[in-house]
Amino acid sequence: MKKILFAVLALAAMTSCSKEYTVDYNKQAIAFGEAFVDNGTRADYSSGNEIATFKVYGTLTGSDNTGGNTVQIFNGADVTRPDDLPTGYNESKAWNCTTTQYWVPSASYKFAAIVDGVATTTTGLPETIPFTVTDGDGDLLYAEATATTDENATPSVNPVAFTFNHLLSKIQFTIANTMAEGYSIQVTNITVAGVTDKGVYTVNGGTWNEADGAATVATPLTFGTTAAIASADSAVASMTHQILPVQQTLTVAIAYDIYFNDGTGAKKIASTTKTGEISQSFVKNTVYNITAEINATEIQFSVKSVNGFATPNVEDNIE
Repeated sequence: MKKILFAVLALAAMTSCSKEYTVDYNKQAIAFGEAFVDNGTRADYSSGNEIATFKVYGTLTGSDNTGGNTVQIFNGADVTRPDDLPTGYNESKAWNCTTTQYWVPSASYKFAAIVDGVATTTTGLPETIPFTVTDGDGDLLYAEATATTDENATPSVNPVAFTFNHLLSKIQFTIANTMAEGYSIQVTNITVAGVTDKGVYTVNGGTWNEADGAATVATPLTFGTTAAIASADSAVASMTHQILPVQQTLTVAIAYDIYFNDGTGAKKIASTTKTGEISQSFVKNTVYNITAEINATEIQFSVKSVNGFATPNVEDNIE
């Protein structure tokens, strides 16, 4: 009995001693939170409130005393908005991620996120992102973020928030009536044909190129109708669509009815369609307002990038 008792006491002493030398790191899961959109004016993603899900990529680089090795910890994991996220932003509210990773001591992290797209590479952060335009309503957003941890595995940011930028271009039309006084027009349809359907975005360098096998979108993009336009002073804007930021030559067709007010009310006197071409090297994260001036004989276009997305110094006049 004494031998057994001594053995138990010895085990208890060893256990007590071992606890004195145990280091408990601050174990926290890597979490992703707020999703903002920079300079967004598109209705779908004008702010992070409209983002419901994104794919996240991430790498971890150890400290010098670990050899500074870099490993992949996220590779296209899905991150989704919590159902109980309140109206407005909550910087401390973590979103739901399909992959769980934990912060480790003295490390450096790099993260990237994509909305409405998937990277083609599987190592490190995204290198290229393909995109296909179908109906012009798709969007593509990209963001990067970094974080570090101290010797206690406490992160510099947690959760990690992303500020996204648009990778596509956006186009819209403003129709102006330059006919004589008394004439009004009603646009019944605006279509754009010749839109390039496939492109590849290279993250390092931020450039777009047509993808192998790229063609044109089978069905022209439709920009809808407008209210009656009595004069150029009452120009009306159309709906918007997204296109690839590459060199494109677009064929625009504007169908409209012509009305004349004879003093007893506006009466339709003609229906016609005018066409023209726009050749433009489009830039990502930029919205282009295409002004169409309609008179009895011709239709003229002028293309100008405007505020909303990042705006380069681009202005082309097309006749």
